[in-house]
Amino acid sequence: AGNLWGMTAVIKVARRSGQENAADGSGPVVPPLAMSAFLRAALQHSDSELRLNALEMLCVHAKQTESPTIQEMALVREFLSLNMKSSSSHYRQRTIELLRKFLMRLRISRHNIAMRARKAIRGTRDTKSVPFEAPASEVLALADGADAFLAWISGHLTAALFPGASFERHLTALELQVTVLDVWFPANARYPDSSLLTLKTSPEDDAAAVAVLFRAETASAVIDTMVNSFDNVRRQALEVLMRFPAPLPGIEDRAAVARLLAWAQGMVGSPRARESDSGALVIKVVHLKYVKELGWFISPCPSGRDEAEEAPLEGESPSLYFVRQLLVGIDRIIAAA
Repeated sequence: AGNLWGMTAVIKVARRSGQENAADGSGPVVPPLAMSAFLRAALQHSDSELRLNALEMLCVHAKQTESPTIQEMALVREFLSLNMKSSSSHYRQRTIELLRKFLMRLRISRHNIAMRARKAIRGTRDTKSVPFEAPASEVLALADGADAFLAWISGHLTAALFPGASFERHLTALELQVTVLDVWFPANARYPDSSLLTLKTSPEDDAAAVAVLFRAETASAVIDTMVNSFDNVRRQALEVLMRFPAPLPGIEDRAAVARLLAWAQGMVGSPRARESDSGALVIKVVHLKYVKELGWFISPCPSGRDEAEEAPLEGESPSLYFVRQLLVGIDRIIAAA
């Protein structure tokens, strides 16, 4: 453990200052294979602080545009597979903070590689009228690796939301999902990073990220997670869904929304706080995504009978109609009680 601590301290400082290579230009001070073996040992150590030190070495670099290597992406995968349910809030917060820096490196470097490739294909020239050269095959492999990592982490975080998972696993997965979405779609973030907002992505890249991150399986898993005993988990699930596009994947027509609202209505009337709060949050999601964003006229309290819902008043906004129908539904439930 002492040797690992010493090595992590030295290499971490070298990476921060951009002095990983030998002074004579002969290459890295520590060979890549030896570095991978050392980092793997540190990431799997029983000492949590040592694991965080090793993770910092993977995530932080002096140049934010420097792409993570394929080996670094693989090591981050291993780390996440083993560290999803720490009981220490400091450990979780520090992990998410470091992974955000890693994801930003991944996103920015992936964007730069794609931009260079597009310029080379179009024959674009620089200020000196020199054509842009296409990225080398090993550089393009890094971009493919970034795409594969994004697909993996999306699936991994969705799989972590299985029924009966611990509070720590649920909260970590949801907080990481928010982090991933904020990095790839900063316009939807509460506090967007300015360096990400300036990235000009192609429609093809955006469509690929949407297909990977906004899946019906993910939306369903997050909605199910709202029925959780812990307030923090329920609120964090709401934060994830706030960043999803409207309509939510897998809930794209009025019939699906009606089924979701009927489920929420059953929970709202429950004497259990977690169920009533969960039902209220689902109704809030429907209002935000389908009423405010899409402008649908929806009743949040379906009567359950075949009779048609009351038509909106002349000039009535979708939100006002939603709230009015909510009050009508509450009155109907009180009368029935």
